[in-house]
Amino acid sequence: MAVMAVKVMAVKVMAVKVMAVEEANVPSDPADQNKHSCEQCGADMKQLGKLPAVSMHPALKVFRCYACNNVISEQA
Repeated sequence: MAVMAVKVMAVKVMAVKVMAVEEANVPSDPADQNKHSCEQCGADMKQLGKLPAVSMHPALKVFRCYACNNVISEQA
């Protein structure tokens, strides 16, 4: 019976995430991504929902200011 020696080599893989230009001003904390201040009155806005991507249109997040009824959307 022959004995075979097996050499195990550990390989360390490093991943680097490259941030796109449009992501440069997005907060890195996911909890901060759903917080917006109203451009008209400065009050906090609440996220109403997220619209899925359809055809060639990107997914959207919709926000509303309950103080002045301003509604905005941004790419998700």
